Amino acid sequence: MARFLRLKNPSPTALPGWRAPLLITLAATVAAAAPLAAQGVSTAGLRGRVLDQDGAAVEAALVTLEHTETGATNTALTTADGRYTLRSLRPGGPYTMTVTRIGFGDHTREDIELLLGRFVTLDVTLLPEAVRIEGIEVEARRDIEFDPGRIGISTLVTAEIIEELPTLSRNFVDFATLSPLSRVSEEGVSVAGANFRFNTLNVDGALNQDVFGLSTDNVAGGRAGGRAI
Repeated sequence: MARFLRLKNPSPTALPGWRAPLLITLAATVAAAAPLAAQGVSTAGLRGRVLDQDGAAVEAALVTLEHTETGATNTALTTADGRYTLRSLRPGGPYTMTVTRIGFGDHTREDIELLLGRFVTLDVTLLPEAVRIEGIEVEARRDIEFDPGRIGISTLVTAEIIEELPTLSRNFVDFATLSPLSRVSEEGVSVAGANFRFNTLNVDGALNQDVFGLSTDNVAGGRAGGRAI
């Protein structure tokens, strides 16, 4: 904190007496500002361009920078104009940079030293090289759960599943619980949060439900304990 001293019409004999406090005040002000000047950027950076032998930019090249002593790595992909930027790096080194891109040979540079608070610019030229890529075997099978011909969200319960699962009440409505969209309660089967009266029950394509809305499970004869199947 700076201090101010006001003197009115100091005489020549008073100069030695008030000069010392003034010097002490100025020294205290400089000492207080010294720690602020020491604060600043404590990291380094690396940037540049990746080009081919004709000087054209190489896009989507993978730039990997590895700190040799610690093994820490930083990666970046080149932009459409071949530029890459790596920030917040540890100053010093040594670093090893590797640049890879399909259709080009790998490029490696070692013993890279980074400067505190500065970007080191390092351009790279990649040479074309035929790269043999092992074949990828893809096996696919048709899944009736994800048939693109189906419309809307649904759950399919196959005959095999019904044969393997028990039902204590011998009511096929119990299998509605296999769908994550449904919730079975005393009021009936709710599909996607809707009221059970909006459900439609078809057996072999024919409507088979309680059209009067008297049954809690919306099944024809359900109020009397009847079972369609």
